[in-house]
Amino acid sequence: MLDLFPTLFLVRFLKAPASELIVQATEEKVRAEMKSEEQAKELQVLQEENDRLRNEIKVLQEYKEKALWELYSVRDEKKTYSKTTILSAKSKNGESNISFLNSFSRKDNN
Repeated sequence: MLDLFPTLFLVRFLKAPASELIVQATEEKVRAEMKSEEQAKELQVLQEENDRLRNEIKVLQEYKEKALWELYSVRDEKKTYSKTTILSAKSKNGESNISFLNSFSRKDNN
């Protein structure tokens, strides 16, 4: 019986730390899973924010394109209006009016 005592003591002694190790490992696993879930939620929030910003950029680019088209349209209308005004202006001397128009068209081409 005395021969069994050290063996039983060792078994009891070794079982206690093993169970503590199992508990610690389980706790670490739970912490790691919680951290993983938290990071997954943060990633999802970042992806949603990224999508929102991409959509906002797309809307702003469309607005910019429309504004540029409007600007070009106004510029072209102004050129057309200026040419029309010059053509419709009456001059006392017809030749000076033609020479002025020729100089005006050379400026447009440059």
